[in-house]
Amino acid sequence: MRDLGRRTLLFGLALIACPAGAQPPSVWGAGLPAGTYALDGQRSSLTARMRFLGLSRYDLRFTRVRGRLRDKGGSTPEVAIEVDPRAVARPNDLAARQAVAMLQPDRFPAVRFVGRELTIQGDAGTLEGDLTLHGVTRPARFAVRLRSIRTEPGGTARIAFTGSGQIQRSQFGMTSMRSVVGDRVELTFDVEFVREGPP
Repeated sequence: MRDLGRRTLLFGLALIACPAGAQPPSVWGAGLPAGTYALDGQRSSLTARMRFLGLSRYDLRFTRVRGRLRDKGGSTPEVAIEVDPRAVARPNDLAARQAVAMLQPDRFPAVRFVGRELTIQGDAGTLEGDLTLHGVTRPARFAVRLRSIRTEPGGTARIAFTGSGQIQRSQFGMTSMRSVVGDRVELTFDVEFVREGPP
């Protein structure tokens, strides 16, 4: 993950004006100890849901996700997330083999997301950024939800959040197997970071 330090994902919180009496947007990282956080691969995954053979939906879950989050105690933590397209659940399923082949992981060994802006109110919001998939980078938009910011016994801090959105695979240059795999793909991610050191 040498280039994670170069390809950081910057979450910028835009504080939105709200009517009198309404709950103001929450501040990203409130209560989160500053420091460097490593993505917990055992508690993180990316799932791509697509239509298979025009009849049913198939969930392709990627099991190897890694990354870093660095919070300096402000509202704009730096985060980098990378997914290995070769590491999937049920790799011997016909649909899984075809989907992985479509991704051409030997040529494009990583999926990355670089965020530009996160707007959040309460525990829900919208994340916009750039998704690099199959060697193509395009803008993407996700609905996100903050699941928890907590400190475990012993002082270990954790942050967990989820997100979901849709892409068209043809816009990323994946135009093969149109009769087998649908063009629209729903993406959901579930990630958790654990603090590993000071700022």
